[in-house]
Amino acid sequence: MSIELSKGPFDVSMADIGKLSADDAVELFHQLLVEEAKRTANPVTAINVPKAITTADGGIDAEIELISGTLIPGGLLRNGNASYQIKTGSFSASGLSDIKSLVVMVNKNRTLV
Repeated sequence: MSIELSKGPFDVSMADIGKLSADDAVELFHQLLVEEAKRTANPVTAINVPKAITTADGGIDAEIELISGTLIPGGLLRNGNASYQIKTGSFSASGLSDIKSLVVMVNKNRTLV
């Protein structure tokens, strides 16, 4: 038995995301981060999404700096500092090495996930 959930006007499917341009994907993620900050009573000023997606900055598209020790229920936000890279287009994530190349970047000062 399968249950089909009806789609609400604000639901975003993987097919919808796949149709976005790189700029639109970054904008959507920015909006999601802002809503998550509001939901968890964290300051939206802690979110930095410069939207300069073609700048050589190590691939960081969004950063959040929350006070260490902040209690955050599950979601997009993490305790302390977090950096995000938004991927669009086709890429492989079928093996561990593919996933590591997509989500882990080692920098002299920090590891980005």
